[in-house]
Amino acid sequence: MPEGPTIVLMKEELQQFIGNKIISVEGDFVFETSQIKGEILRDIKTFGKQTYLIFDTVILKIHLLMFGSYSLYKRKDIDTL
Repeated sequence: MPEGPTIVLMKEELQQFIGNKIISVEGDFVFETSQIKGEILRDIKTFGKQTYLIFDTVILKIHLLMFGSYSLYKRKDIDTL
């Protein structure tokens, strides 16, 4: 189970993207891409084991679930370590 420090580290790594525009959306679960594509990341908040990416018109909640992990620069399902 991801613990608090994992969430804090993820937030710290994501900080570099604040102020940047979303140019593409990919992942295991992609909702209506029109809602987030083109938005600018305004802030990142954490609450417990949840991380919130805050945009002007939408807030995206990330929860790493029981055995969650994340990757900022490569897709874990196709890239090897």
